[in-house]
Amino acid sequence: MNNRKSLPLKYPDNFMVSVVITNLDAEMVLQQFIDEFSFYDFYSPQIGTDNDFVSTGIIDLIEQYYHWYSPLTTPAYRGLSSAYLKRIHCLKNDKCLTDAERSSKSKLLMKEWKKELPSLIRIPGRIKLEQNNCVKISFEFNLMCALCHMKPERALTQFMDEISIANIQAYHQFDPYISYRKRPYIAENSLPEDKREIREVYEKKFTALHTRMSKVKSFDQRVAAYQAFYKQWCDELLSN
Repeated sequence: MNNRKSLPLKYPDNFMVSVVITNLDAEMVLQQFIDEFSFYDFYSPQIGTDNDFVSTGIIDLIEQYYHWYSPLTTPAYRGLSSAYLKRIHCLKNDKCLTDAERSSKSKLLMKEWKKELPSLIRIPGRIKLEQNNCVKISFEFNLMCALCHMKPERALTQFMDEISIANIQAYHQFDPYISYRKRPYIAENSLPEDKREIREVYEKKFTALHTRMSKVKSFDQRVAAYQAFYKQWCDELLSN
């Protein structure tokens, strides 16, 4: 049995640069990502809403690929998950129920599932982060990770890996409107005066860099240039 103490989840460089420049808190960003996730919204939206198509797609994907990953879980866990997925699917397609009835029954079903699941798999309540921080892991987030056979730590890491203002800027370089709109959004609440001055300096540098990059056709070269620029900006913010 592995008794090693779990290590804090590390922030990828591009993620950390992005949150520092935009004056956001890394822990807050991750917690909001977790809290915004609702398994119920995906699987049991009211029929006729915009989420209905998304719900159907996710259900189809899990039903199609679920058994490919069965060796990673126990038979009891797979049986319980399959049973609840079928019950949710039946509720979703029961034309005799009103939206209110479907909503009420689905929420009760989710409560039952939440009560039974912990006896079959480990559900971590928190995940440690760098800088002595941590995030609370909701049941819904744990549930989707379990169904996809993905540890919550891996899901959070993949989310952070997707956050890079350098990549966004390089990708939208040749769309004048989108490129302008994709400049770093700065959360100015409680932004100290010295950091505002740094921001103003680097916004001017950004304009010059953006003009130079408009002549560069290579995506990789644009990404490298923006990464170096934002890293320098981040380092200056952290040193003040």
